[in-house]
Amino acid sequence: MVQDSRLVDGIWPDINHLLSQDVAQELARLAVQADREGRMSDAGLALLRQNHWPGLAVPKKFGGLGASLLECCATQRRLGGADPGLSIACSMHLGSVGVWAEHYAHQPDMT
Repeated sequence: MVQDSRLVDGIWPDINHLLSQDVAQELARLAVQADREGRMSDAGLALLRQNHWPGLAVPKKFGGLGASLLECCATQRRLGGADPGLSIACSMHLGSVGVWAEHYAHQPDMT
């Protein structure tokens, strides 16, 4: 079997261009206060927006990041490690957008 050099630990793709370790560390720092207050991290969500996370699964030709399904899963894994609550809150958006992106990939006439 040929190893893909883009994989980290032989399983996950390199997603630093989608959600860097530095951003994940800042999300984790922001999550501490939000957890104490029993709420989602608004500052964390703002940071995700600054880093174009809402466009993660959106094809590049539409202004998104064009992440694959595996890249989306790896990004959510990193986000969940930094701020589990924010990751859960963002999963519905990512799932919905991902379904539309996948549908578009198979039915490009929907533009």
